[in-house]
Parts: sequence; C-alpha cells; structure tokens
Amino acid sequence: MFFKANKDYPNQEQFLKRTQELGAIWNGSTDVERVNYFFTFDKDSLDAGLRFMNAAIRFPIYRAEDMAKERPVVDGEFQRAESDPGFQIWYECQKKLWGDLVTRKNAIGDHNVINTATPEKMMTIKDKYYFPNNSLLVICGDVQHDAAFAMAGKIYGDWQNSGFNPHEKYPVPEFPPLESTKYFVKEASIAQTPYENIYWQGPDFRKDSAATITADIKLKESHQVMMKQISMWGNDDYFTDEQLATAKQIMQRNFIRQQWPVLRTR
Repeated sequence: MFFKANKDYPNQEQFLKRTQELGAIWNGSTDVERVNYFFTFDKDSLDAGLRFMNAAIRFPIYRAEDMAKERPVVDGEFQRAESDPGFQIWYECQKKLWGDLVTRKNAIGDHNVINTATPEKMMTIKDKYYFPNNSLLVICGDVQHDAAFAMAGKIYGDWQNSGFNPHEKYPVPEFPPLESTKYFVKEASIAQTPYENIYWQGPDFRKDSAATITADIKLKESHQVMMKQISMWGNDDYFTDEQLATAKQIMQRNFIRQQWPVLRTR
C-alpha cells in the first residue's frame, strides 16, 4: 500500500507515472523486526526522489478500492508459500517454537488478518510506528555527503517526533520458553525430498546479548556433530540390515499409497 496513493499523488496511476518520470526502480520488503522501502534513481533526481518518498511515508492515502485489489495479491503470495513443502515444515516448526505468538515470526501474518485489512487498520499501524524516531533514512550513491544531509533535513525536518518510544508503548509480548524438547513429522503429498529441521529458542538479545554469542558457538558445535554423522552415512555399518529393510518397506508402502488414486481411476 506504500506504493499506491498519497497526498501528492492521490491515486496509483499518478504515483506510477511519477516513478516513470523519475526513472525510478522501487520495491520494499518486510521481516520480523522491520519494514523497508527503497527507490533507486539518477543522482540528479535526488531532491525530487526524496520528496516523492516523503509523501509516501508521511502522508499515505489508503483507499478502499486499492485495499480490495491488494488483499488477494498478498494472500496469493501466502498461498504460494504454502504450496512449498519447505515452507510447510518451517511454519510447523515456528508454531512449535512460538505458540500463539507465531504470527510475530511470520511477517506476512495470517489469512484472516490479510483478508480483513481495511484503510482504518492500515492507518492505525501507520500512527503507531511511522515516526522519525523509529525510522532510518539511508542515502547512498554518487552524492555529496553534506549536500545530501542538508537536502534530507530540508524535506524531512518538520516530521514530528512521536513523543514516545513505540517499543515501550507497544511492547512485544514475552515469548514463553519451551518446556521440553519436541519432535514431530510433517507430511506433504507434494514433497519429493525429506527435510530435517532442528531449532532452538535462543537467548533474548534484549535482556542478555552476551548469551547470544555463546549460543552461536554452541550451535556451531552442534552443527559439527551433525555433519560428522552425515559423513558416516556411507559406512557399511552405519545402518543395520534390519533398519534398511524397514526403510524399504516404508518407501514401498508410500509408493503404493501415492499410486492408489491413479489405479482407482483406471
């Protein structure tokens, strides 16, 4: 919705026309802890480009007709991810790790939230987090340092501080720690290759940043142990004959199950 409409360009047609005039390449991305937008254009368009972004980030217009078009686009992106077995096992692991707060670890959210998004809800998010004291403007390229700073100050200088710390006013809920080790198998009819994922709940960097370094070291040791086991898979005595026979039977049963719908229709 950032690239749709704002006070300077009140519909997407005008917005896109202006990007063409600027020769701009633009996109955005969302992750667990940040959202970013970027524009790339010729250095001679720096002033115009900064003003263009200023209108988009500070003065958006969320039109109902744009929301109606964008909801199925975003939900379709989610559905495409769900068609990937790798995403399926990743998401199932996230559910085990984070419980009811799993949507905070999956930036796209969930289908219900996406499909019920409204201009009012979008503006609520904007009014909570879109402030200069919660933002970072990055200018890079063939520009003069002092001139670029002066230009940014002139264009964005009247953007008012929120007067509060958004992360204190709207704190992230505490994630409950895992109570025990969990194992599970996630099956997918479209999966052709087995995956194995191993996850830990690491230390909270907000409270114990030093422990995150220790966790990285322990993770490295665990990885080395796992890779050692993998390197031994080719040894004649790594698997017993009984284990191999069981694996063959499982593969045979799975193959028959997969073929059953085809056989039944003949």
